[in-house]
Amino acid sequence: MVERGILTTAALGLLETYLIARWTAQEAQKAVAEHGMLTKTAHQMLKPNPACGVLSKALEAVARLGAELGISPAARSKGQFQPKGGKANEGAPAGLVV
Repeated sequence: MVERGILTTAALGLLETYLIARWTAQEAQKAVAEHGMLTKTAHQMLKPNPACGVLSKALEAVARLGAELGISPAARSKGQFQPKGGKANEGAPAGLVV
């Protein structure tokens, strides 16, 4: 992000939020793996694991923030993330062979 000139002071907050969302998604995935998609209530009824909802929201945030930060190849292929005066390289940073 530094080499592409898109890591600005304003983007630091977005980057921090992106990293928190990634961590949250990983923790939710661990909880789902450990407890399953469904959990039992106090009355032994099955209900969706709350971690599934957390995971869904975290993954949405990761996708949205990743696009805003130009982290995904699709986001990098957009003009605002290309090097000044350089040609698009299928969204890859300069120097990366695709």
